[in-house]
Amino acid sequence: MKKVIYPYVRFSSNEQGSGDSLRRQLKAIRSFAEQNGYEINESLNLTDLGISAYKGDNLEIDAGLGRFILAINKGLIPLDGTSFICVEQLDRLTRKSVSQAYLLFSDILRKNVNIITLMDNRIYTKKSLDNLPEIIYSLTLMEQSHIESAKKSERVKAAFHGRLSRIKNGQKAKYASQIPSWLDEEKPKSGVFKINDKADIIIRIFQMTIENIPLNEIARILNREGIERITRSKYKNATNVWTGSVISHIIKNRCVIGNLDIYKTDYAKNSEGVLKRVRYLDETIEDYYPAIITNNDFVIANARVKERKVSSERGRTTNKNLFTSLIYCGECHSRMHFEIDKKTLSSGVREYKSLKCTNQRHGGNCTAIPVKYDNFEKEFPLKYFMRDDASNSLNTDKINKIKEELNALEADHIRQQDKISKIEKSIVEDDLDITAFLKTISTLKSDCNKKSIEIERLRFQLAGLEAARSGKTNKSLLSEEDRSAVKRRLKSLLSGIIIYSKRKVAWVILRDGTPNAFKFERDGNLLDNMSEYIKLVDDIRKSYTSGNLDPKLEKLARALMHGS
Repeated sequence: MKKVIYPYVRFSSNEQGSGDSLRRQLKAIRSFAEQNGYEINESLNLTDLGISAYKGDNLEIDAGLGRFILAINKGLIPLDGTSFICVEQLDRLTRKSVSQAYLLFSDILRKNVNIITLMDNRIYTKKSLDNLPEIIYSLTLMEQSHIESAKKSERVKAAFHGRLSRIKNGQKAKYASQIPSWLDEEKPKSGVFKINDKADIIIRIFQMTIENIPLNEIARILNREGIERITRSKYKNATNVWTGSVISHIIKNRCVIGNLDIYKTDYAKNSEGVLKRVRYLDETIEDYYPAIITNNDFVIANARVKERKVSSERGRTTNKNLFTSLIYCGECHSRMHFEIDKKTLSSGVREYKSLKCTNQRHGGNCTAIPVKYDNFEKEFPLKYFMRDDASNSLNTDKINKIKEELNALEADHIRQQDKISKIEKSIVEDDLDITAFLKTISTLKSDCNKKSIEIERLRFQLAGLEAARSGKTNKSLLSEEDRSAVKRRLKSLLSGIIIYSKRKVAWVILRDGTPNAFKFERDGNLLDNMSEYIKLVDDIRKSYTSGNLDPKLEKLARALMHGS
């Protein structure tokens, strides 16, 4: 049987992305595979770029290693001993404590998936777990990696705590490397700041907001006047124009009133019970920066934004746009925005729906033109994407079976969450064995997280089957229920849609990177658009592998890497 290598590449900081780390690791893995007769499978795109293994971020579901573990548990990776995950060295997988690292290491091997480490040219298999010298060797490496990361973490924490302590005692110190762009430091690392010319732009933004000018209109005014955005993105594919969201960020930024906000990161369960990293405000140091906005103006401006947001959300229909968060502009890579213009005619009020490039909409340098939404939805090949295994898509028995499985899984998930809550409560109230508690709660939460993923997968599958059974096409999507089901289905299948507004052509990218093109106007030109699409894909791939990609394009980039 053919032995298959799944390459896994990771580095911790974005700075490493601009270096040679990704290319070096991939080249070494591919070279090893070629010399030793392995087949390479890169379909899972196992890359964690700028992600920490010390904190375990690479084990989250949306991370590269997390996806690999999930693929093993879902049976997507052969468990007959022919599968190998290949890494440069063991610390690419994890830098957590020895007990946690060994748990991950042994769990992969017990599933009969092998681990190759190129640094020492070792292959760990299921049999390695019974080989004492190999276990001791691997544990030693794990301990060294963890100690190295722990020391580095403690040094960084100590430095931050030392700076914070000096600031609280009234001394001048620079807390973080980045400072607001409307300030300059008098001397490097002095913690003494002076206001620069960019402050005038911030003051003007607050004045316009207090005058109740919409945030998007403020962005358009600044772009029209050619005023350079004061906070420029470091990402290559970012457009660096003023947008409503950039203005909103400035209005909410308490640095303008002189505050230094100290944030901390922790883990908390989301609405589905899955543990996610969360960032929260821990404490505030007042009068740290020179204030450029009064407290009164800050409160009024934020109240204006809140009033306008509440007003705009009243009566909003969420399913008018089937492609929310999926559409990108082929001209400049920006998101495309769904917009409704209402015009009063003699026959009554009429809605004109369109898709507009965010960059162009805010007065940027993109030359894209608005796309008529109704035409786009009408020509979108919806029937193709609503199929589910074609021959089984109308199978009522299959739908009923999924419903039964989903109901049972949801009930079990609720029971398990209740059990976790009771155990957590008992550890506070009773004198329980903390070691036994941690082991039990860890197992229960892991199982609970897996159930959450499976429930979401079944919901998407069910939505697609029911929509397909009802024979829904672009012309028959009238009810909110129909549109909601189709919207969920598309979100589960697609990573993005790239629109070339001038060519009147769109490229639909599936999660596995497979492209499908269609014309949304009769005179659309697919042939002439091919070279533009290839160039865009190549540009996104290069930016992704170098670590310079705008995070908004990351989901699309992952899919395009699969299709490479």
